[in-house]
Amino acid sequence: MENKISNCKKCGAPTENQFELVTLKTMVDRGFRKNKYYQAMGDIIHTAICDDCIDEFIAKSSNSSKQILKLSLLSLIVFIGCIVLFLVVPITAFRVFCAIIAGITVLAFLQEFNNIKKQAKEINNKNEKENRNTLAVKLLSKLLPDRHNDAELAYVDAYLIKKGDLNILAKEYGFSYKKLVQIKNFLKEGKDNQQLDDDANHQVK
Repeated sequence: MENKISNCKKCGAPTENQFELVTLKTMVDRGFRKNKYYQAMGDIIHTAICDDCIDEFIAKSSNSSKQILKLSLLSLIVFIGCIVLFLVVPITAFRVFCAIIAGITVLAFLQEFNNIKKQAKEINNKNEKENRNTLAVKLLSKLLPDRHNDAELAYVDAYLIKKGDLNILAKEYGFSYKKLVQIKNFLKEGKDNQQLDDDANHQVK
């Protein structure tokens, strides 16, 4: 079966690398004592990403040293700026604000540092085809909206919901296993008009 040609989501070039992504929506009802979380399936998105954009993203993702250096420089500039302002401006409220920003900068640096190392490790532990598919979906997710109204949005390859381990997906996306089972059944019942191609056609060329 010949793949249809679509335009790359990032650069607009024609490509056969098409993906069917399921939107996962997480909504938060912020209560006085406790927040309540509601999760649901969103739109099914048909999109595409070309080989050149995938290769560029893989190169950046696998070069953890360069990413960490860039992150360190940016975080250091913000942190030093907060310290300088803290020492120069003799206003208590402003100093407290600078201290909070400095603390947030350090926490954000540590979180992003761990994410970079984790992603580099995952790339090294997977074969080439798995890497290309996984990183293609991650790149597409970065190009799509991450919020809609009060809902946080995430995107998962519909192929993985149909064929993959839902326990692993639930942990990776922080999403309800029961909801993923419901989504899998929904996809298998063919309620979406456009279905995935067969296994061979799914792989990135």
